[in-house]
Amino acid sequence: MMRSKPFLFFSLLLTLPGMAFDGKWQPKSVSIKARDGTILRALYQGPEAGNPTVIMLHGLRANKTEWTPMSQTLAEKGWGVLAYDARGHGESSLTKDQKGGANGFMSFGPPGPRSEWNRMIDDVGAVIRYLQKEEKIKRDLIFLMGASLGANACLNFAALSGGIKGVVLLSPGLNYQGITTDKTIGQVQNPLLIVACSQDAYAYQSSQILKEKNPDAVIWSDVKPGHGVQMFDERLITRIFQWMKSQI
Repeated sequence: MMRSKPFLFFSLLLTLPGMAFDGKWQPKSVSIKARDGTILRALYQGPEAGNPTVIMLHGLRANKTEWTPMSQTLAEKGWGVLAYDARGHGESSLTKDQKGGANGFMSFGPPGPRSEWNRMIDDVGAVIRYLQKEEKIKRDLIFLMGASLGANACLNFAALSGGIKGVVLLSPGLNYQGITTDKTIGQVQNPLLIVACSQDAYAYQSSQILKEKNPDAVIWSDVKPGHGVQMFDERLITRIFQWMKSQI
């Protein structure tokens, strides 16, 4: 049996070697209130008329800035982006450690149906509601993209609520912090892309099982070694964009 990987931590430079950007990624800072009153801090840049918007949710111990390479590419294409700090992470954390790092998630306690961990699923809905109400973004022009723990949260939300354009999962697992995927993957009706490299054993094996349970999902494993956004290079970012574009 695969075990939950409770504390995965990876980082990414804000730009990737060999990639040039023209400065179109100039987001504004926004605050989003979750259903329980938690404030989620985000970076948002709207789309050009008629283009989709991509919601991005990072992994454990990371923050919204890990999405910068993808955000820059989408901004260049005229797509909208909303990357946010999960509860207990980044600027959404109410506490910091002695080195100034966000550590709110350290007090979340054990995983479970009513835990702070599981509230991350509902937080995805709060972000969508913000886009619909405050930014006038149509639900059917929204993609979800999650990495590691964020992938599990996005998948579970998609299983519970339809109407979005598609879902991209980077290195999902069968169980991260009690957010499981094997029983919900079959309920996802949206176009679904899973990316996991073969060297990342737990995420790769989990992804193979998820593909078996949802045969309509597209799965890529021929990618740069790494977990979550560590897999990003110019080729993969372009490839993900082209897949999302094909779903419009």
